[in-house]
Amino acid sequence: MVFGTAILGGAFAVACAACSLIFSTSEVQCATDGDCHARGPEFASTHCSASQLCVANEAGSTVDEDAGDDPFFCARIPSPTPDSTKLVDLSLRIVELSTGAPPADVLVRLCSNSDAPCNKARPLQGEQVDAGEEAGAGWAALDDAGAVYAKVEIGFDGFFQLQAPGAPPTYQTTSPPLWREATNLETIFLRTDEVEYFANTLFGKVGLYNPNAGLVLVFAKDCYLGDLAGITFTTTAEGPDMHAFYIIDSQPSLQETKTGLQGGGGFVNVPPGLFTFTATWAATGERLGAARVLVRAGSVTIVDISPTP
Repeated sequence: MVFGTAILGGAFAVACAACSLIFSTSEVQCATDGDCHARGPEFASTHCSASQLCVANEAGSTVDEDAGDDPFFCARIPSPTPDSTKLVDLSLRIVELSTGAPPADVLVRLCSNSDAPCNKARPLQGEQVDAGEEAGAGWAALDDAGAVYAKVEIGFDGFFQLQAPGAPPTYQTTSPPLWREATNLETIFLRTDEVEYFANTLFGKVGLYNPNAGLVLVFAKDCYLGDLAGITFTTTAEGPDMHAFYIIDSQPSLQETKTGLQGGGGFVNVPPGLFTFTATWAATGERLGAARVLVRAGSVTIVDISPTP
């Protein structure tokens, strides 16, 4: 996609409405789990998803029996010790920022955080693809729904690596360490011109985005992967051109100081390195959770932060 001057004013909002940074591709049913429960008895076992739809709770999850309606119960669950004898399901569904549709040319592989170069990619179910000698092994094509699937050990902590022509390397973290029997992630995919447009919209002018740094998108989630408003993000990363931003009504803003209903924000022009990203409640300063993430030069990194011990 090339953004022309005729659509500069609303292109980002339209793009976010289509696939959005909140995945609102269907009717909005809820903002909280309570909204789902208020819809009737048949919704008693549902929660409000990231796409603001009432969806069934995952069967067989390692859930605190006393969790009830508490969307923060997982903060009481210690991180599991990785155990290769206990496998859990992991999936990632990908949509284009510009259309909300599954991309046709994206390749994906799954890597452990302890294997940052991804020399030993984890097996993905589906069609295996040769991405070339320089790209390394372990790549798979998306299915028709734009998804890939894997079985990994409980306690797995890593990232999906995404690549396609005309796009920066993209990394979707799987943090915190997996503890559910099934974890289903969703992410967006940005082309290079979309990343540049995002930065230009953010700064209100061109030329301030550093293509050799990283764009980090951070989303605050509850234990059911519902979006959280009123969250502030901080990071141990430092850089002269780095700026924090928040996404309000599908628009990135440098002036806002906390997340809106979309639960999104992040940092632009992040220098390469291994950094901690922390989410805290803006009103109280109470820590929600944190993730330690490797930011690579010229990349997009997408981090979901949910309640952690």
